[in-house]
Amino acid sequence: MKYTLLLSIFLSVFLGHSQSQKGTLLLRVFPSDAIVKVDGVKYVERDQNGYLTIELDSGNHVMQCWAPMHKLIEDTIYVEADSTVRKVQYIGYSDEYRAFKKNYRRQTLAKTALLVVPSALLIGFTAEYFIKEPKMKQQVETSKNEVESTRLNYINATTINTVNDHKAANERAIENYNKQIEEYNRFVTVSTIKIASSAIISGFSIWWASKFKKLEYKEQPLLSRAEFMLDPINSQAFLTWKINRP
Repeated sequence: MKYTLLLSIFLSVFLGHSQSQKGTLLLRVFPSDAIVKVDGVKYVERDQNGYLTIELDSGNHVMQCWAPMHKLIEDTIYVEADSTVRKVQYIGYSDEYRAFKKNYRRQTLAKTALLVVPSALLIGFTAEYFIKEPKMKQQVETSKNEVESTRLNYINATTINTVNDHKAANERAIENYNKQIEEYNRFVTVSTIKIASSAIISGFSIWWASKFKKLEYKEQPLLSRAEFMLDPINSQAFLTWKINRP
């Protein structure tokens, strides 16, 4: 009876002491899909507010957090007995992913410029030609008719004054006609050069853009056995996971 009483007292003291050495860690990590380990143990179940509730012995504990495209965070957390530690951890993008995004944006910008700018110039030059050419051609025809009209007036003039007036008018009409022809021919020549050049450059740009090597972001996961790969063509929302053998 005496030994039983002593054993009961010892167990009560020991259990009470053990229970008093426990503390609670409330941990919330961003992004929310991050892998979280404390002392090498993975925790996944979160409450409605996104917190992991982890009961730990009092003392220092090693926390590890990682998410695809993000840095690996390692930190030491001290948990006191019979107390609750609340911690919010933000994980920033990794330097490798930032460099990848920078290169990807540069390639996208260069590819867009190669595909859009020459094609836009080709469309613009072609549209300019078909809009202006009929108007300029009509001006040439109008000035030609003016030459014929003033020439007939000059031929049919009967007095010295009217002869001189119609002669001067005819000369002005001829000068204007020659000017209109010169402007029309210059416009057609320049437009032909611009359209042909932009067509050649556009074709070369399309070929060059097709030679761009597709950029893919790959990283070795730090807290799991999954191989992570991001396909930039389908945007960051689509992730491809390939499970490796343990």
